[in-house]
Amino acid sequence: SVVGLNSVYIDSIYSGYRVSNLKPGGHVVRSDSGVGVYVYGYGYQESYSWPVTFATTTYSTNDTILPEAAITGSCLDAHVVLSDTGAGQTQLYYFRVETLSNMGYALDPTWVDGTPQGVSYYDMHVVDPDKSAILTTTSYDGAGNYAVVTSTYTPQLFCASQRLDFGSIAAGNSVTLYDTIVNTDSITDPITYLDLKYGDRGFTIDSMDRMPLAPGQRQLLKIRFTPQSALPATDTLFVRDLCTTAHATLLGNGAALGVEAAQAGSTAPRVVVIPNPAENSATLRYSLDKPSPVTIELLTILGSTVHRENYHESSGEHTRLINLSTLPNGIYVYRFVVGSEVQSGELIIAK
Repeated sequence: SVVGLNSVYIDSIYSGYRVSNLKPGGHVVRSDSGVGVYVYGYGYQESYSWPVTFATTTYSTNDTILPEAAITGSCLDAHVVLSDTGAGQTQLYYFRVETLSNMGYALDPTWVDGTPQGVSYYDMHVVDPDKSAILTTTSYDGAGNYAVVTSTYTPQLFCASQRLDFGSIAAGNSVTLYDTIVNTDSITDPITYLDLKYGDRGFTIDSMDRMPLAPGQRQLLKIRFTPQSALPATDTLFVRDLCTTAHATLLGNGAALGVEAAQAGSTAPRVVVIPNPAENSATLRYSLDKPSPVTIELLTILGSTVHRENYHESSGEHTRLINLSTLPNGIYVYRFVVGSEVQSGELIIAK
């Protein structure tokens, strides 16, 4: 009897079975009767045994060398060359995609699964550069050796806030908000470009002193809005490296001279921080029109987060106390986030 094998053919003399996905190395086949056992296969040494009562035969592949993969490319595209051409190697036989997310690929159009081929290739590219991506492939040769290629992508740069709403500002006044740009270390390109799309809508960037921004670094941006009229204004902050782009939308609204921002129709909840300068603690007071998730952050002037609190608040007035006792003296930036609305300002610690 045979367990775990798929019968290929059976006639009055022979019974044949196929064994799939054998690993390199030695294998043993035993017969529970006095019949002979004959083992053969592409890339394997053939052997035969016919004992009187129990047949045993061993076989192993001559090819124990893994297929090779060579990867070239730049930015969001790559070219992968697969090969299995050395002396005694059995050539490439099968190609499998194991994991695929946000990655496109194109296999060599001459490839035929199950047909030996010494060299082949596939091309791949990231579909959406704003999202992470992964592609994992396995290439098998005729002896069962295989090479796994895992290609991953993580967005290299991003703006901490993708939407900054300055609210309504009385004409002749200005307000400053802060955003953080981050260059992750998944790619070695520095951030080399930082600018506004229009630049004539009343928005200005006050801090651009750390360009280029190397992988692993971050920078706190100080963005000022001075309305030029009593009309809504918008602009886009662009951050680029050699391959990708991140952006944040800037929104503001001018109001008549002397009209307070809260009376001019600002939809962003206002936050007050007292005292400022502060010593060992500061209090945030704010009001919400409806139940909302709230994030309170404190950052250094270089953009590193030193304090974060998350709440789900009900509508109405709220007060939160921030412990500053462990922080050294200096200038910090507080960020108050409610949904997509972000408010920020400077907080001075002076003990």
